[in-house]
Amino acid sequence: MKKFFCFILQFCFFSTFIFASEKIIFSITPVAGYTYGTIKEQWYADSKGNYSSLLEWDKHLWLCGFNSELFYKTLKIKTGGTFFIPGACGYMQDSDWMNENNLSMKTTYSTGVNYAIKNYDAFFSCAKSFSFLNFSKCFLLPEIAFNFKYDSFERLEAKGWYGQSTYSSDGLDHWWYDDEAKEFPYTYWSEEKNKYVTQKLSGISYTRKAYFLWLGINFDVEPTTFFRLNFCALVSPYSFMQVIDTHHGRETSYKMNLNGFFTWGYFSLDAIINFSKVCALKIKCSALAGKSSYGSVCINNALYARNITGCSEYNITSYLGLSFFIK
Repeated sequence: MKKFFCFILQFCFFSTFIFASEKIIFSITPVAGYTYGTIKEQWYADSKGNYSSLLEWDKHLWLCGFNSELFYKTLKIKTGGTFFIPGACGYMQDSDWMNENNLSMKTTYSTGVNYAIKNYDAFFSCAKSFSFLNFSKCFLLPEIAFNFKYDSFERLEAKGWYGQSTYSSDGLDHWWYDDEAKEFPYTYWSEEKNKYVTQKLSGISYTRKAYFLWLGINFDVEPTTFFRLNFCALVSPYSFMQVIDTHHGRETSYKMNLNGFFTWGYFSLDAIINFSKVCALKIKCSALAGKSSYGSVCINNALYARNITGCSEYNITSYLGLSFFIK
């Protein structure tokens, strides 16, 4: 992935010289903003979509990065990268449905602060412009794009309620909120250690690498020389994800390779306010949603099953950028 970032930076630098003798417009835009969303890891108990487990990782993070655009005749090339500021980013929730006789009964629930460790993404896209209905200020741009996303989180201390039979006070399965469910952390007297001992929930970490191929269309409209709007709608014909979910208490690692076919969508709206011929304010709002659920899962590197897990995400991202043009 470092090579891909190097390619983006080299493209931004050398394109100003490669096309210096042609009629082009090149821009680079430092950006800062915020994303609000959740990544979910699903485990299915059956083919009907009933859950056996659901892990939800909040992703509420400040971001910074850059975008660059190159317009050459009717061709538009875009690259960019985004880095998310590490730290607390919401909550992580872990739910289990362990009653085999009643798959609707959530027997286990735990929650704790979610910490972002390393999160970034990068993209590259190419589009060709066509005038729309002979309007000189309206354009349609079919687009093809590639996107890479990397996310890693960790939940440390947490509270939990375990109602399954191995933990409940009466040895039967219960809802997680019933009085019979055992609450963690809890403190008890240890005869072996001759002191009070606190039993805590162990930490959970999550890493995901996601690769997207996108196809779609842009619609550009420039009602005045000072203002421009762009709407983008993309669908991913293929996505691939590598997910690692590690439960540190029992040192169990779940590794998933997941595929998605036309199961992800991306939408964005940009407003560009031109201050001058060399500087503009860019305001962007985008939404991402989708799910990948076809693939394999390994437990501690041993193949466990196929097509019983899934990874989904939704987020809304907004940012401001200041564009600088080289013409």
